[in-house]
Amino acid sequence: SQTSFPLPIVVLDGLDECADIKNQQQILHLFLSGIQAGLLPLRLLVVSRPETHLRNIFDAGSTSVICSRKCLNADETAYNDIRTYLRDEFSRICSEFLAQGVALGASWPGTELREQLVRRSSGVFIFAKTAIRFIDDGRYSHPAVRLAAVVAGSPESTTPLDDLYSTILSVLPHEPLTLRILHVALRSALHHEGKSWTPEQCDLLLGIVPGTARLILSGLHSVLHIPRLSTPYIPADALRTLHASFIDHLGDVQRSGKWCIQLPSLERDLLKSTVRFICNTDFTHRQTLR
Repeated sequence: SQTSFPLPIVVLDGLDECADIKNQQQILHLFLSGIQAGLLPLRLLVVSRPETHLRNIFDAGSTSVICSRKCLNADETAYNDIRTYLRDEFSRICSEFLAQGVALGASWPGTELREQLVRRSSGVFIFAKTAIRFIDDGRYSHPAVRLAAVVAGSPESTTPLDDLYSTILSVLPHEPLTLRILHVALRSALHHEGKSWTPEQCDLLLGIVPGTARLILSGLHSVLHIPRLSTPYIPADALRTLHASFIDHLGDVQRSGKWCIQLPSLERDLLKSTVRFICNTDFTHRQTLR
């Protein structure tokens, strides 16, 4: 008699964070068509935010028959995981700052403040992780000051992650140049174009003093991966957001307000900068902007 084995499970975690919408749809279609045709003997687990372009695929007649959907709302387990994570991370921060001669206190920040963060997270782990990155970025201010800024918002807020992103952005100088740099650096991610930039390329395109973009963006290590300065240019190591929700925040004026980068004025500025760059570039020599 033949031994039957259970179907293997393939997990697509964070599908909505792939480079662009078309790639996300192609990946789904590839797996689903193979499963429906009997060519892929496996089970598929897709973990993603319920984006419209993905929901439409799952809601299609032939696909909906073979799929089931589960909404993962926060439960007590999620809150306990966040509580444990915050306790361990605050302990680590205390130890590391003590090694630098900054004593935060063995019990810092105390149970009450930790619980405020747990409640503020609404069970969303990315809130806790981003908050810790921001608090731990001690190059710019004391961690206790940053923690106070994070918990300063209304405890009744229905948009805690947006509030956190606004707090993080508040460390930057709010001036036209900052928005221009953010727009150039993150525009491709906003439009799912798949292209990545380095801070040096932003300087070059905008025609600003070399090093300016890196200095301004350095205050955003809690939400951005900022590549090290390297020669030659390494395409795989470029600016990128650490979570797709930060791009969603910057692209929606209702959520980001004065920090929104989805503005016609910024698109016009980018067009002018691109024309200026082309006109001033000697294309007989290799350039770092690609």
